[in-house]
Amino acid sequence: MKIAAKIEISPHEEALIEEYIKNMKQEHPNLELTLNDIYDSALRTGLDIVMDQIRTERKQKIMEDWIHGTKSYTRKNDSGI
Repeated sequence: MKIAAKIEISPHEEALIEEYIKNMKQEHPNLELTLNDIYDSALRTGLDIVMDQIRTERKQKIMEDWIHGTKSYTRKNDSGI
C-alpha cells in the first residue's frame, strides 16, 4: 500500500496499524481514529517512529495481559510483536 504516494508500507505494517486502531477503539469507544489519521501522523513524524510506537504499545499490552492472565497469546509468523 502507498500512503500519499510518498511512503510504501508492507502488508504486515498495515495489519499492525489496523490492529492498533481496532484496539484503541475498543479501549476508547468514542475515539474517532482512522487509517488516514495514522497515515497523516506517519507523514508528519516519520513512519518508523509511528510503527515503533505501535509495536511498543502492542508489546506492553501483551505483557500486561500475560501478567494478569487475561489472555493467552500464541506467536504467529510475525517479524515483531
